[in-house]
Amino acid sequence: MHIPFCAKKCAYCDFTSFARREGEMEAYIEALMREMHTRKDIGAFDTVYIGGGTPSLLPEGAVARLLKAARACYAIAQDAEITIEANPNSLTPVKLEEYLRAGVNRVSLGVQSLSDTLLQTLGRAHSAGDAREAMRLLRESGVSWSADAMLSLPVQSLNDVETTLDGVFAFDPGNISAYPLILEDGTPLANAVANGELTLPSEDEAYALETRAVEMLEAAGYKRYEVSSFAKPGMESHHNLNYWNNGAYLGLGAAAHGAYRALDGSWTRTENTPDLAEYIAGAAPSETPIPREEEMFETVMLGLRMVRGIDLRAFEERFGVRFEARYAAQSEVLQREGLMELHEGYSALTPRGMELQNRVLLGFMEA
Repeated sequence: MHIPFCAKKCAYCDFTSFARREGEMEAYIEALMREMHTRKDIGAFDTVYIGGGTPSLLPEGAVARLLKAARACYAIAQDAEITIEANPNSLTPVKLEEYLRAGVNRVSLGVQSLSDTLLQTLGRAHSAGDAREAMRLLRESGVSWSADAMLSLPVQSLNDVETTLDGVFAFDPGNISAYPLILEDGTPLANAVANGELTLPSEDEAYALETRAVEMLEAAGYKRYEVSSFAKPGMESHHNLNYWNNGAYLGLGAAAHGAYRALDGSWTRTENTPDLAEYIAGAAPSETPIPREEEMFETVMLGLRMVRGIDLRAFEERFGVRFEARYAAQSEVLQREGLMELHEGYSALTPRGMELQNRVLLGFMEA
């Protein structure tokens, strides 16, 4: 479920989100529940993810209403992983208690940094103090939770990375996502870099920051299971693992995407309108069949994000062709260069291959 409301737009964000439009929240909640009823009884689900935007910005009671409506429309497993994204400045004890009573059992917290200077540069609405207070609240609640941290930020130093990660470690989340900033054209941060107002780390500096983060995470007991995701044993995000396996999912809300296997056998992507007024008015999602070769490449691209790599048996069952046969030339070159390896039924990138993932994927795209 996509909740596209924010207290303010972050300087790096090009997602569909709307700041300071709280007056439209109730109409949006009603539209989201209406969409559920329109698209009900279409499958069974073992994960639910309420993302944004900033879902924790919703008024008290809204999340409980949405989850009640979802259970009325869909077969949601009793032990389903139910996640909500939250920002530190809008997660309150009352709201967290509501989420837990409603069945939420995982919270993804957007920490990003524990440097107030960097948070201001990113245009975040919270402070480092807000983040520490939210992490304390989550730790004391006993709920499973994840923290996001950003790397390769303008003027970010090794000390900034170390301070942020050490600060997060102190509150013991089960999962940490540590990912580099990607500048998106047209965002305030991209414009500031283009105008020379801000400077990004060089490639060597960015590599040093990311390498240090990986070292610290692994030393603290977090095992890397995807390019940017690290978890303690058994604490991986099952919802995200489904994305990386290119699995089927239902996307609800403005600008939400989904994917499913149509009755004619085609892999089909759905997309809701990103226009808030159109969505509230009831615009139906569009559906686009994905050609088999594109589906195959997407499965490879997403699968290689995972440390374990592509499940070779699942690939053959899905496409009727062995991965090693379909991509024989690419696999041979990558294995020879030490960028890919085969192990226990999986084809995976080596640590060096992870560092050069864009180059690796280019070869599969050309194939």
